[in-house]
Amino acid sequence: MVAVELGVRTLIAAGVKSMHIRVRSDNQQVVTALSARTVRNSQESKILAKVLSLCRTSGIVAMPIWVWTKSNPADSLSRCQYPSWESRVEAYIDIPDHLREFVRDVRPRSA
Repeated sequence: MVAVELGVRTLIAAGVKSMHIRVRSDNQQVVTALSARTVRNSQESKILAKVLSLCRTSGIVAMPIWVWTKSNPADSLSRCQYPSWESRVEAYIDIPDHLREFVRDVRPRSA
């Protein structure tokens, strides 16, 4: 759910609004939570509420889709395997306080 919030925040920072987006996840709980708009875990519930609020205020409609782990392009990121620095999105966000404990700063390596 953390990745979903960061993704939505990044899309908004990039100027996306009033658009349907596909949220592909290999985590069935995330897909179910986004579909049902509810989750039992209190910490995830707070993040889900923020995701839904961000989507509502920007006109984004999140369409969750479950994908097999091996077909998930984001899976390598969760294993600290990053694409080239040049392929990054040119939209920057501040990490909200409630997500800081889940996020690690990644800087480009000097040559």
